Amino acid sequence: VMARCGHVFHITAPGHDRPLLLTDAALNVDPSIETRQACLTHAVRLAELLGIDRPRAALLAPTEDPIPSVQNTMESAAIATWARDHLPDADVAGPIAMDLILSKEAARIKGYDSPVAGDADIIVTPNITTGNAVFKLMVLGMGCCAGGIVLGAKVPILLTSRSQAAPARLASAALGVLVAEAG
Repeated sequence: VMARCGHVFHITAPGHDRPLLLTDAALNVDPSIETRQACLTHAVRLAELLGIDRPRAALLAPTEDPIPSVQNTMESAAIATWARDHLPDADVAGPIAMDLILSKEAARIKGYDSPVAGDADIIVTPNITTGNAVFKLMVLGMGCCAGGIVLGAKVPILLTSRSQAAPARLASAALGVLVAEAG
């Protein structure tokens, strides 16, 4: 799984001290289950490098129920099951809808019990369109700063959006140094 590359945005929101890691919004167009497993693994390792103990990862889908007619929900369930064995130091939930990712209250109302609900460190998106939309909403709509990096290659690759300003480019460089020094 680790031979695959994945992109991660390290997103910080104004007034918040915790980053959100978003994958994959800039590299893999329609990632397979195996590619999303690699992206999840990269994001968990990055979270650990950032000092996040027991990262909480959400596999974004339109609902928390696996539904055969919604392929991403079935794939997210499979990835979450895989993660229990392969990423034992992380809490991984999926499929999980955005309201449950963002809100403990929404999870309470829907009866969804998970340490990830309302407290995610990582969001794994099902495709580049979804990831890119979430990223741009956070940067342009919420004023977040997002450093971007490609992981899984021999060296970290800095990758930001062309429209991003200097702070995002500096954040990307800092991520690159962190990952490079960790080996």
